[in-house]
Amino acid sequence: MLKLRSFVVMGVLALAAAVGGCKKDPDQALVVFTVNVPDSLATASFDFTVKSPPSAPSRHLATTLKSFQFGYYMPLSAASIEIDAVAYDSAGCQVGSGKLTNVGPVKAGMTLKASSALMIMAGTRVCSDGGMTPAKDAGQDAKNKTDAKTDAPSQSHGDAGADGGGTGDDENSVVVTGKQANGKACGADGDCESGFCRDGVCCNEACSGQCRACAATFTGGTDGTCGNVMAGASSRGACTDETTTTPCGHDGTCDGTGQCRNVGSGQACGQSTCTDSHTFQAAGKCDGAGACMTPTPADCGTYPCASTGCAAPCSATAPCAAGQYCSNGTCKVTKALGTTCAAAAECGSGFCSPDQVCCDKACTGACTACLKASTGQADGMCSPVQLGQDPHNDCAADTTNACGKDGTCDGKGACHLAASGTACGSASCSGSTFAPGKTCDGAGTCAAGTAVDCGQNACTTDGCKMSCIADTDCGSAAYCDKTASKCTSKKGNGTACSVGNECTSGACVEGVCCNTACSGTCLSCLAAKTGGTSGTCAFITAGMPDSRCTAADKSTCGQDGNCNGAGQCEKWSSSTVCAAATCSGGNYLAARTCSNGVCNAAAQTACGGAVCDPASGCRTTCSAAADCTGNNYCDASTKKCTPLKANGTACGSDGTQCLSGLCVDGVCCNSQCGGQCQSCSTGTCANVKTARTPCAGSGTCGGVCDGSSPSCVFPAATVACGSTGCMSTTTAYVSGKCNGSGSCLGATTQTCTGGQVCTGTASCGCPSTAPALCSGACVATNTDAHCGGCNACASGTHCSSGTCVQCLTNSDCSGGKVCTQNSCTCPSTSPACGSTCCPSSNCCVNGSCQAKPTWYRDFDGDGFGDPGTTNQACTQPTGYVADKTDCCDKDSTVHPGSNTCSSNLNNCSAYDYDCSGQETECNTPVSTCPEGPSAAGLCSSTTGICFADSCLYYGYGFDGPGCGIMHHYLVSQFFCTPDPSVDCDGGEAQSQGDPIACH
Repeated sequence: MLKLRSFVVMGVLALAAAVGGCKKDPDQALVVFTVNVPDSLATASFDFTVKSPPSAPSRHLATTLKSFQFGYYMPLSAASIEIDAVAYDSAGCQVGSGKLTNVGPVKAGMTLKASSALMIMAGTRVCSDGGMTPAKDAGQDAKNKTDAKTDAPSQSHGDAGADGGGTGDDENSVVVTGKQANGKACGADGDCESGFCRDGVCCNEACSGQCRACAATFTGGTDGTCGNVMAGASSRGACTDETTTTPCGHDGTCDGTGQCRNVGSGQACGQSTCTDSHTFQAAGKCDGAGACMTPTPADCGTYPCASTGCAAPCSATAPCAAGQYCSNGTCKVTKALGTTCAAAAECGSGFCSPDQVCCDKACTGACTACLKASTGQADGMCSPVQLGQDPHNDCAADTTNACGKDGTCDGKGACHLAASGTACGSASCSGSTFAPGKTCDGAGTCAAGTAVDCGQNACTTDGCKMSCIADTDCGSAAYCDKTASKCTSKKGNGTACSVGNECTSGACVEGVCCNTACSGTCLSCLAAKTGGTSGTCAFITAGMPDSRCTAADKSTCGQDGNCNGAGQCEKWSSSTVCAAATCSGGNYLAARTCSNGVCNAAAQTACGGAVCDPASGCRTTCSAAADCTGNNYCDASTKKCTPLKANGTACGSDGTQCLSGLCVDGVCCNSQCGGQCQSCSTGTCANVKTARTPCAGSGTCGGVCDGSSPSCVFPAATVACGSTGCMSTTTAYVSGKCNGSGSCLGATTQTCTGGQVCTGTASCGCPSTAPALCSGACVATNTDAHCGGCNACASGTHCSSGTCVQCLTNSDCSGGKVCTQNSCTCPSTSPACGSTCCPSSNCCVNGSCQAKPTWYRDFDGDGFGDPGTTNQACTQPTGYVADKTDCCDKDSTVHPGSNTCSSNLNNCSAYDYDCSGQETECNTPVSTCPEGPSAAGLCSSTTGICFADSCLYYGYGFDGPGCGIMHHYLVSQFFCTPDPSVDCDGGEAQSQGDPIACH
């Protein structure tokens, strides 16, 4: 692993020279930034942690300087830089911290400006023993230096993409006090209300994507709104410049639609050549889609070929070959994009823009140009004019509309309008309606804000008044709800209330707002009592109670406690019983009722043969004999009590109408007369020939009444009965003898089996649909048995239309197989494995189902796979291996066991070449300089030159003899002179100090 055994001391200028000598990776840049510490904060050391990009390691520095510079190698692909710093005092206690967030891609030779300086701020003093003491307040010092603000993040976001040097001044540093709205500067997601800090500003969304950004400098839109990066720009360096290897590929910028841009159509992608003395091959042109299109070679005929084309003279009638144009009779190669032109024919693209340069398009639209000075993009690429410019005077400032054109372009190919949100009118009140101030909508219109109805609250030019302490704070149609301190609309009649000031009428009666005070006997404001509308005072409905009406006993026929519907108390009604009914001597005395406050006299009724009941009076109808008295019965037809009947008189079925108590055959009878062959039609019971109910049996064996016996008479047991025939389709029978009780006994039956049926002659046989097969059994033609003639289909097979098949449905198959065309097979997604089918996630290995093996992507072809990119397959896919130990699948020299070493980052932005998790040690000498970076100077690994007369305050790490490996460094603004008397050539390095020492 890398052992940093020595550090060299040199100044900023020497550092730049050393970087030029030892740095080999063209995709990295030295990024130097300024650290500022307030005078009030005494510090001894700092810890610096690089958060983005994460490939740079943390560093520690011991110093009491108030301003110094610190540097790292950063990949050019880095879209932003984020560094946290913690300050410690001489006792090792934490006393302050700071943060640097730079928005914008890393550029070669980059030095962050003062606006991006890392400002260390004082904080609570925290020691390792857990004690906490206040550190000195750097706020006043910071204010003197930075004019710190209290409503923005602690780090400033200047133009981190500029190439100028920083002054170390912290004049743009600010202090964090709360989360920021979209568009405000930020350093981390936690700084923003939205939770997204992108490109140094709080963003409305996560804004991921290689050509998406949230800063207006990249999108041409509004800070805080995620959008596509403008054509020709790159916010995070996500697009790689491929033009060194693929001339027409990506040019390292975005295309304005969220994708990486290809080199423009018409751009030259090769050199014009002569393939032989008379054949001219014009240079290729990019097609705008990434391909280089080579023109068809031109045959010069009898004219010789020159590097610029055929030497033949040209004219309107003798045009030049493809890829050339005629100039004063000479064919010349058409010009590349960005070249000065006078006519479209001169340009390979076919377009000579109004800027008089060959352009990839006609570029005649408003706010478009083909010159870098106007667009910021390459000459020859038609692009929107940069924000704030108008080279062609396309946009005239609108002097009558504050929201109209401001005289410049908007950076997107249109005239720039006043920004959305620009004030163009003041707020006002109209009655209870608040109209907020007007603002520009960003589309040229001064738009009124959404009017707000203040409701019952007061309207002021500051908005609607939102609380109250008295009714006077509310409108005339509202009252103050003091519990909620809120103006509330007064309530209409019928609405629930507590006090009168809640109601429009001013009267709250029985818990509702009422149209009047509604006092007095039998008056109410509730619909439930009046039958009208709640909130309207009216008479209480007749029969409804009122506490103002005192009820008297019913026997007095006085007040009953209710209202009479006319505003007075009601007396007991005429239906009120003031004395109960009674029975006396077969007469009924009716109950007495009230009449105008007086109890009426009782009425008397004679009950006759009916029962008298005090509760109901004389029974006027009857339903049973119990309702009648004496020798009377209840006539069911008339419902009247009637005298009992003599024998022979028609009667009901229960005998209650008869003096004998017996009703037989519809007349009162002298006896019960219950024989089956008896009747009582004359009132006296006698034997008859007509049965009361049918005798048992029928036909030959059936019984009859003969007039001599009260019971049925049956034929003797010797009488023959029945006949031969079919009882059913499967049963045959023959005749038998009567049993003397109505049944025919002794008949024999035969049940048909084996598929046979009764043929109608008391015999069984096969039907025509099932001929006899094998031992006379009847077998249907569509059964399994019939498929094999006298034998069924073999075990495990089934009959289908006379043929034995393997299966009919999926249930006939096993081992996961399905029935396909009467055969059991595995589904297409399940590989066959012996007698079973494997799951789709398995492979068949040596006759058994096993899980698919996992393969790992080997992009760089070094035989070691990337554990993060996998593929599961039964056979090894192309470009994949079984190994998963590669830590950088972009570089074939990086893998476990590698002994490759380099002074620059590998293609995965790390110094770990053997995937051990630590930097790889490299001890190979690369120059002839004295051993180690001694007092003689700093060795360049490329030129072997030793830079003297300066030293780095805390800098390059070297390992082993010679130049060794150059790593991360911190640059001091101060120069120092090495002390030749100090011998540091044993692998150590000198550092600035008093005295100078080896480290």
